[in-house]
Amino acid sequence: RYAKPDSIRRQYNDSFIALMQSLLQTHSGFDLNLDSIDQTISVLNADDNRLRLLTWVLVNDKEEFFNHGVVMYRKNITANPSVFWLNDNMPHGLDSLKEVFDEDNWPGALYYQIYATKHKRKRYYTVLGLIGRNSFSNAKVIDVLSVDKFGDLHFGAPLFYASIAD
Repeated sequence: RYAKPDSIRRQYNDSFIALMQSLLQTHSGFDLNLDSIDQTISVLNADDNRLRLLTWVLVNDKEEFFNHGVVMYRKNITANPSVFWLNDNMPHGLDSLKEVFDEDNWPGALYYQIYATKHKRKRYYTVLGLIGRNSFSNAKVIDVLSVDKFGDLHFGAPLFYASIAD
């Protein structure tokens, strides 16, 4: 995370991703004890024990922030989890407040809190996060994760409503 130069940080990040992919293929992501790295990455477990969310940030020498993450979700607590690798690839010009995204077009953030809820018999996970812009500026974000009946991950849901006064 703090290695210099930038190319070494990218190599370490790529190695970490490869290690995590290998671990998640051979073990249940819910069984992995990640206490030794929870100061380096964000490790969040939903209260219903069905979703686990790992996020971290890579900062380059130009102070550009690149978010990385993985979601592990299981339909019930005895099922093997589905693993979704998140790609911070928000299409330009889209309003993330009014769109639904998937793991390939994730509006990246470093999440620090998760809340599991049910609405109309569907499970939702509200997450609070931080979007780094540069070393002087960042933004807080609230988003909703859900997994549909086909097993697809979605970011965004019409659970929050805005009222604009004239």
